[in-house]
Amino acid sequence: MYKKRYLAVIAGGLAFAAFAFAQTGTTQTPGQDARTQTQTQRQELKTQLDVQRKALRAAVEAERTKFRTEAQQKLQSIRTATPEERETIRVELKAEREELQKSTKMMRDDLKASSTQLREDFRTKVQDVRERAKIAAAHGRGLKMINRYRAAIARFDHLIGRLEMRLEKLETRGIDVSSVVPMIEEAKNMKVEADADLEAMKAKYEDLLNGENTGGVAEEARAIAKDLKTKLEAFHNKLKDIAKAIRALVPEEGTATTTSANTQ
Repeated sequence: MYKKRYLAVIAGGLAFAAFAFAQTGTTQTPGQDARTQTQTQRQELKTQLDVQRKALRAAVEAERTKFRTEAQQKLQSIRTATPEERETIRVELKAEREELQKSTKMMRDDLKASSTQLREDFRTKVQDVRERAKIAAAHGRGLKMINRYRAAIARFDHLIGRLEMRLEKLETRGIDVSSVVPMIEEAKNMKVEADADLEAMKAKYEDLLNGENTGGVAEEARAIAKDLKTKLEAFHNKLKDIAKAIRALVPEEGTATTTSANTQ
């Protein structure tokens, strides 16, 4: 509860500061003193925004780390749980995933809100044409990669839904599906973690436009991208394992209904 309030306060502060920052850019300021005052106000608001954004990112990262640890513990427990205990754990995991998704959405909304101003400031901050072109190219490559990863996550999420529906149908027929339930829950966890990692990756590529320590920022962004790629490969393999496990529950029915996860 405290974490939720803290994130909400940060998000609210970001929205207010961003609005105030935008307003200072549209104020008419005749005279040198007025212009200087406006520039000072904009710099102060920008500093405030930067501090709050860093706090939001740190809070989301802490939420993600906490989720990963607690979810792993619950996945271990669910494998040996009774049917009643298993259902309780599934409900708890769903609630924890929803909390992480809310935190991730706050970060995504902030990135969207700040993107226009960030691009405008980038043209002013980086005066060297070659350097600006170099940064813009790296930023563009990052965004293309992010879009590919986002599309892959969406496809995998769709496959989770199909596999879960298949499992539910088997369960209504009285088939014991308890061996596959933990795998489905793990795949769902991998999905929300991938969403959070994707926003962290996008935030780092957006940082390139600040024009500060671009080499170090680019290296950090590439490291996040590499790690996310590895996680998405593991995610895909998990879906293949689930499809095989479901097929093993009803081998006489063939492979037609579960091979889609193996071919995506």
